[in-house]
Amino acid sequence: GVAAPVASPYPSSAMFSPQVINTPSIPASLSLTNIGTLPLTVSGIAISGTNAGDFSQTNNCTSSYPNGADCGISVTFTPTATGPRSASLVITSNGLGSPQTVGLTGTGTQSLVTISPPSLSFGNQVYGTISSPQTLTVTNTSNGPVAFSSHAIAGTYAGNFLIGPYSCPSTLAVGANCTASVDFAPETTGPFSALYSFSINANGVTSNQTAPLSGTGVPPPTPPGTYTINVYGSYPDDVHTLSIQTTVQ
Repeated sequence: GVAAPVASPYPSSAMFSPQVINTPSIPASLSLTNIGTLPLTVSGIAISGTNAGDFSQTNNCTSSYPNGADCGISVTFTPTATGPRSASLVITSNGLGSPQTVGLTGTGTQSLVTISPPSLSFGNQVYGTISSPQTLTVTNTSNGPVAFSSHAIAGTYAGNFLIGPYSCPSTLAVGANCTASVDFAPETTGPFSALYSFSINANGVTSNQTAPLSGTGVPPPTPPGTYTINVYGSYPDDVHTLSIQTTVQ
C-alpha cells in the first residue's frame, strides 16, 4: 500500500555461454521497468564483484520513468582468464529496495582457432552502398580437429554487415585454415559495430569466438556545382546576413 517507485530488472540474472578469453560475447539484453506508482529515477548502473573487469555494460536509462515505463541495458562478457567468472550488475535508483542487482556468470575458455586479423574496420562507406569485401582467416591452432556448429553476425547493428563467401568446412583439421568474408552495407549515417561470431566444438564442448566489425555510414558526396550558403545572425536587434558562394569541383 506504499506509493513509491520500484525498479524491476528482467531477467534477474544473465548466464553467458562459454566464451574464448579476450574476445567479446554477443551482448545480453536486459530491461529495467518501473513497477511502482511514482516516477523512477535511475542514478547509477555499474558492475561490481569478483570478476567485474570481465563484464561491461551500456544503457539508455537517462530520465525519469513513470509506472510501466522501461529502459534497456546491454551487458557483454569478455573473459580475461579461463574458468568460471562472475560479477553483479548494480542498479541504483530512488526506488524501494535500491540498489537492485543482477547476477552475471560465464566461463572463459582457451582459444581453439586463431582469427586473422582479429577484427575488421571498414572505415567510411556511403550509406545505401556495399563496401568491398574483407576476409577473416580462421586457423585451427589446437591439437585436434574442431567443428563449426554455426556462424553469424550478431549485435544491435548486425543488419549493416553482410556475410560473403564462407569456406569453413563442418570439421577443420589441425593446422588447416578457412575463410569468412564480410561486406559493410550501412543503412544510414553514423558509426556501426557488430560481431562475427563462430560457435566451435571440440571434445564435446562448444565455445564462442568473435571478431569485432566496425564502420561508419556517410552521406553521398555533394555533386559538382556552385552553391550559395546564407548565414543569419542578430544581437540584440541588429540583423546581419552573409552570403557565401562556393564551388564544388
